[in-house]
Amino acid sequence: MHQLAHDEAGSFPVGSVALKNEFYVDDFISGGDSVAEVKVKLQETAAILARANFKLRKWCSSHAEVLSEIADDEKESYMRFSDGSEITKTLGLAWDPSSDRLLFSLSFLEAGSKPCRRSVLATSARFYDPLGLLGPVMTKSKIFLQQLCKDKLTWDESLPLQRYTAWVEMCSSFNSISSLSFPRAILAAGCRVEVHGFCDASEEAYGACVYVVSSGRTSQSRLLCSKSRVAPLKTISVPKLELCGAYLLAKLLHAVRNMGFLDGEFFCWSDSSVVLSWIKDDPYKFNVFVANRVASIQDLTLNMKWQHVPTTLNPADVLSRGTTPECLAESKIWFHGPEFLVGNRDGWPSQRCLESSTLEMRSKVMIATSPYDDITLRCKYLNTFASMQRVYAFVFKFVNRIKHPGLNVVDVNKGTWLLLRLVQLSNLWSDVKEIRSKGFVKNRVQSLLCCRSSTNLDFCVLATPIKCYISVFICFASKAIHLELVKDLTTAAFLGALKDSCHFKLLLSDPHKESVHRVCLMDNIEWKFIPPRSPHFGGLWEAAVKSAKHHLYRSVGRSILNYDELRTLVCQIAAIINSRPLLSISESPDDLDVLTPAHLLFGGPPTVILEPT
Repeated sequence: MHQLAHDEAGSFPVGSVALKNEFYVDDFISGGDSVAEVKVKLQETAAILARANFKLRKWCSSHAEVLSEIADDEKESYMRFSDGSEITKTLGLAWDPSSDRLLFSLSFLEAGSKPCRRSVLATSARFYDPLGLLGPVMTKSKIFLQQLCKDKLTWDESLPLQRYTAWVEMCSSFNSISSLSFPRAILAAGCRVEVHGFCDASEEAYGACVYVVSSGRTSQSRLLCSKSRVAPLKTISVPKLELCGAYLLAKLLHAVRNMGFLDGEFFCWSDSSVVLSWIKDDPYKFNVFVANRVASIQDLTLNMKWQHVPTTLNPADVLSRGTTPECLAESKIWFHGPEFLVGNRDGWPSQRCLESSTLEMRSKVMIATSPYDDITLRCKYLNTFASMQRVYAFVFKFVNRIKHPGLNVVDVNKGTWLLLRLVQLSNLWSDVKEIRSKGFVKNRVQSLLCCRSSTNLDFCVLATPIKCYISVFICFASKAIHLELVKDLTTAAFLGALKDSCHFKLLLSDPHKESVHRVCLMDNIEWKFIPPRSPHFGGLWEAAVKSAKHHLYRSVGRSILNYDELRTLVCQIAAIINSRPLLSISESPDDLDVLTPAHLLFGGPPTVILEPT
């Protein structure tokens, strides 16, 4: 057909254009500003198709004069509508040629005895409304279907009583759709044309509708099309839904403008001040969700004007909330838009002074320049501070060419200081530079005095029905001891006893030594092992073991104690040993007070007998 139009363009210029642009598969739908113009288009289109032996038939027109020269057998045979009017189908839509209005026919709907989600979807799908003229009614049906999805009903599961009642009422209202009709013609000949789009959103749905205003001797406003969407199941804020409605309107107006038959100004209306401020701002300032849609809206609505409209004058409000056919028939604003469209622009809603919205603003990152590189950012595989302490301990050894094997407490402390210093210089360089410039920090380091003590450990065995052990901790500085009951000689049991002896700061396999060394290193404890089977290296703790066994044998004898009783006894023995005298406090022979290890631990011996006063 396009080739035929190209070949015969010289002989039939009007028919050639109609052949290219106004055919939909095998249906020819066209019109004109006058009867004479339409007759010329009819004659040329029929003639150009006759050249290829294509014969047009089933002619139909809203004006009988146009078909005065067409034989009756080539005219369309009408169908009779429910109200008695004669209609025909135009691309699936019911059209009454005598009144030139679009109608909607829907057979009687029944909710059924056991409606389910599948039947609700099937009923909703029976509506054929490509232009969205029944948008508010369809929105109500979409919202109801989404509610069934939120209820997590299966496709064939019967509706709950509350949903069933609502569905019965909805089906009853659908039967009145046939009373709704819309004019087919939206343009008046020789008039100035304006296109106005409105958008709105609610918590359940959002939508957009377009109106065409023809201004001449008289002005008229007609609904052109609409489109709606239900809100996503994932809850988002109302301003974001309003922005989705504006984006839907932008796509709808862009499609209308690209059709090319409406040559006039385009206006976009929204009742959301936040969305209008977003659209008039730069997209890069906002988060990804808002920025992407604002950029698309600005591109699609180029040379279109965005303006504010009050909610009461916004026809898209009924589209976003949904309504019944009875209420829609009484809604004048839906059919013709707000009244100010047909008046002077002086009567349009006053525009607010929009301020930049702080909602959904992109987070700003403050970048501080520093001559030092934060190399800690490269340690992406180290997810604990203890691991980084060990890494920088080795860095400290490498920088200072320290060659002793492994790590000790000094290495870890120096490495931690190096780590913290690098982080400060790279991230707080401005503060460091200011402190240095004001002379707050002198070029010296005050050494901190710390008391370092040496503590030794030994085990003794208790041959009870269940073998257990006593770990003996002894401080070389205060001669104080600490006894811990241990069930076995595993590494885990020993480390638990070591953590329990927190007021104090054997096994000889290599894995055991490494585990003990690693745990002690993180607690700032330097651990050293004596040679195996050499008790003469530890005379002080061997003496403590002897004292502990002495009190244990005298207290228990041949009795058998359970674990809790034995642990209590061990604590009492440790208290007795820590109450032994080390030296006299004064040189007076009348002063019987002595210094004990418990004085250094607790301020006094725990087993002292108070003298009567």
